[in-house]
Amino acid sequence: MKEKLEESDNQNKSHIQVFDTRFALTFVNQTIHVLYDNKEYQVQVNDIDLNPIKLEHIVSIDKLVAVINIETTHYLLVLENEGLWIRRDNGNPLFNTVIEHNYDIGVSVKITNGYFVQIMKGNSVIFEFDNFFTTDEMNETLSVELNTSQEESRFIVVALVNSEFHHLVITYDIEKAEINVFKILVKKIKYHPSFKIEIVNRNQLRVALKNGSEEDERIIDIRKANRKAKKWFEADYLNDFSDEHILLLVSINKRRYYVYNQKNGIFFVRSNPYRVSRLAVRLFASRLPKGFLLYGRFKHNAYNSQFRYDQIYLQNEKKKLGKFIRPFKKIKLLNQFGFILIPYYVVQGQERVHVNLMCGDDQHILHNVKLKYHDIPVKTLKIKRYENDMLIMRTNLHGNITLTKIPFSQEYTFASRIKKGLGKFIGSFLKHKTINLFFEKKSMKADESSFRVFEKVKKRSDITSTNVFVLDKNSTDYSGLKKKYNSSLITKYSMKHYIYTFASSHFISSELPNHLFNDRLYIDDLRDKLMHTPSVFLQHGIMFAKPVDNPMAMGFHKENNQYNIIKNVISSDLEAEQFYKMGYSHEELMKTGLATLDYAKLDNDANKIAYMPTYRFWEEQLIYSGKIEQTTYYKSIMKVIRLFEENQLLDRLMVIPHNKFSEYIFENMSEYKDVIAPNPSEALKKAIVFITDYSSAIYDAIYRGAYPIFYWEEKSYLIESYRAIPPVNESNAPDRLQSREMICCD
Repeated sequence: MKEKLEESDNQNKSHIQVFDTRFALTFVNQTIHVLYDNKEYQVQVNDIDLNPIKLEHIVSIDKLVAVINIETTHYLLVLENEGLWIRRDNGNPLFNTVIEHNYDIGVSVKITNGYFVQIMKGNSVIFEFDNFFTTDEMNETLSVELNTSQEESRFIVVALVNSEFHHLVITYDIEKAEINVFKILVKKIKYHPSFKIEIVNRNQLRVALKNGSEEDERIIDIRKANRKAKKWFEADYLNDFSDEHILLLVSINKRRYYVYNQKNGIFFVRSNPYRVSRLAVRLFASRLPKGFLLYGRFKHNAYNSQFRYDQIYLQNEKKKLGKFIRPFKKIKLLNQFGFILIPYYVVQGQERVHVNLMCGDDQHILHNVKLKYHDIPVKTLKIKRYENDMLIMRTNLHGNITLTKIPFSQEYTFASRIKKGLGKFIGSFLKHKTINLFFEKKSMKADESSFRVFEKVKKRSDITSTNVFVLDKNSTDYSGLKKKYNSSLITKYSMKHYIYTFASSHFISSELPNHLFNDRLYIDDLRDKLMHTPSVFLQHGIMFAKPVDNPMAMGFHKENNQYNIIKNVISSDLEAEQFYKMGYSHEELMKTGLATLDYAKLDNDANKIAYMPTYRFWEEQLIYSGKIEQTTYYKSIMKVIRLFEENQLLDRLMVIPHNKFSEYIFENMSEYKDVIAPNPSEALKKAIVFITDYSSAIYDAIYRGAYPIFYWEEKSYLIESYRAIPPVNESNAPDRLQSREMICCD
């Protein structure tokens, strides 16, 4: 993904492109600030000459992290030579890249500024891109007529661009008159010096094995290689690798390929590490006072693999947990048994919510750890409350072991477990009834479509089904609604909550079913009920602003959504197109509009101008590292605040930010606290003008009667950061578009 940010600093124009979102960069007062892994590095641009400056020791593949353009000078932040370096462009391509032109048909390739690739036809640029030295995929085709009358083959490899990791194949299709630009990423994870790899074309790589003074060659066909092992070389070659097991392990476009020894020769296979290691496994899980314990049979039976892959990792090679302990290592039949303890403090100390348990040798991970083959996926194995967190050992979607850390919540208490057990039993006697369960986000509120539909249902005397609404007793709406609806309002975490959950026929909500309890839930029978019960998704906003194919929305796509959603409420045929894009059918949509909009009105004295920028998920590292002022989100808010302030309209402005930004402004900028509206639902009632980039709340504002403004000064930056194109655009957006500097007027 690429982020773009333009800012002025002491009258000098700077332009920053970030290709790896683990890093965040800013340029202030002639200083480049780099934030990575909760560490900040500062480099004065005057200190960067033609010799690179090393910021941190990081073992990584070679790749471009960011580009900082300051006036006419390019500074490159790169990962290479086991470090994070910042360097000034010296005119040469990064990473010792070599360009090979195979045919003289009028097409050439050049790299400028160290990283920017241009494909030329004569003196004209026909295609250019800046992400060659990143891990982005590339498969682009463009029509171009070339003089190829002398060529007999349909496909011509016009040029190859090769570095250690990044490879580019430019192919010309004579029949279609098209050039294809295809990137191949080759990461040599384990690489015996007797082997040599080179690119042949976009589908094939040549692997050569030295045999005395000659080379014995084999071809890896990316399209045809599969998980079935294939013998490449006879057993005669084993003498040269008598102590080795895996000879070659390479990742090609994020798929792993193995060349390894067996007793009868050297074999090749794709994406099947268990076939390579011949793992025999039957582990069991226990919960001990100090950690989770895995014990049982764990043996690799492949040639030269005994005890070789006993190193246990958490997620990656940087986090070694320890060796699988074998108390009977010297006893032939018993040495396949052992154990590994996973301390609770280690799990709690992980920055990630989920970490996978892996195994390998002392340098490289080979494969995931599992209890057994074909284990039940998404199964909770053990749960432990540790301080204020819940630690969970579970199987993931692939049946491998994952460790999860979430904040402690009430559903995991002993009392709740008792209620759940009784509720499941009692609920089984109510399944003959039709029970519809209504709720909103974490069952904490009652002001969106779910509650509005529930209200209408309760007014109908002809409805014979049982309809109840679940609400936390700490909600501000609870006491009033409990008096009004009595037994039809169920208290969250009560016995009745559990009974009706297991007895329910349908879930009806503006959220996914997990929000009946919490956003993450690892109680198997409860989760199974939530996943399999038919649900109606009412939505909490019209899905026609942010792109549905951005990375943060992929979980709602039908192929990734594990809930049994039978109907999705939409507001138009235009919005339906977004659901079709996510894999839903016409029969799964219900065009009724959002129930919450029936109650969407402006206050009589509404006179505010609201500004609500969309949350930028790619800036979370800056936010949670306390670097809020360095985010483009914050800068966008402050730019609008100061613009209104300069025009003496601050009393009319109302900013509706993400809660982290609300907290920051309240704590650090008290002079602007009256401008901040932390509750969007209340703010919408007061906004006569509503300004946003891509927040779907603008449709709510329009429905109420507010004047909408799409503020798209940062449009290109947002589109590239979303990695997808939003559906709303100049041709279909309602009313006013503001794509340049905001014009502030009363």
